Amino acid sequence: MILSSDKRKAQLKMLQGLVEFDSICKEYNLLYWLDWGTLLGAKRHQGFIPWDDDIDVAMPRRDFEKLIMLSDTIFNDNIFIQCLRSDKNYSKRTIPCKIRIKNTFVVEKEDITCGIDGDMSFNRGLFIDVFPMDKYSKNSIVRRFERLFSIIYYLKTISQYVKNKDRLRHVISRPFKLIPFSSLEWLKKQIIKKCTNYSKDEYVFGYGVEIPNCNQVFDKKTIYPIKKMYFEGQEFNVPNNIHAYLIALYGESYMQLPPENERISHIVKLEL
Repeated sequence: MILSSDKRKAQLKMLQGLVEFDSICKEYNLLYWLDWGTLLGAKRHQGFIPWDDDIDVAMPRRDFEKLIMLSDTIFNDNIFIQCLRSDKNYSKRTIPCKIRIKNTFVVEKEDITCGIDGDMSFNRGLFIDVFPMDKYSKNSIVRRFERLFSIIYYLKTISQYVKNKDRLRHVISRPFKLIPFSSLEWLKKQIIKKCTNYSKDEYVFGYGVEIPNCNQVFDKKTIYPIKKMYFEGQEFNVPNNIHAYLIALYGESYMQLPPENERISHIVKLEL
């Protein structure tokens, strides 16, 4: 069990990482905004949700790709931009980019389930999850087909975890081991290219085509123009209509604290 005092120390380290990520985005003119539990924390707690142990941000696909291209050229004493370009052994492709806090180490619950908790071949520090945002059709049926790729990509990703303790996922994903990642990366680019060509009246925004279980969509006015909001006493980017954004993520009752048995943390081992 991670002590609350250690969790708070971890939160403050991640906050510093967020400050430095914000600085990089300003320097290179990249757009981002706080997302998921971090945005909810900013709104409900003016900072971290007390039991939260990561940070979430989102970026338009164009800015996200610029960040990826910069990942092996930006050198920082405190953070590391982790993706396949900068960390060849990074295996969590369904979260295609993390900002890792140097000189820390974590084990997530999902790492244990997947059997990679002992894998030291890639950076395992405290992290900020960076989610690309893509355009999708306003037509929910068309959008369902566009989002189907994320399931295929997920099954391919977990097929590489030979020690996966979830037997059902292990069995279901096994046939996808035969599909080369290069083919899926090519297909991903084609889907993104198609979606990019939607006119302003044809699309909504949603999480990247490679990210599973994130089917929420947002119209342009919900996100833009980006605003500023305080999080742990410092200003960061947030969507234009935070209320509508959080309803899409968590429902109308997002300001209510969940029961204690639903206050979920991701990390089971922490070294600072």
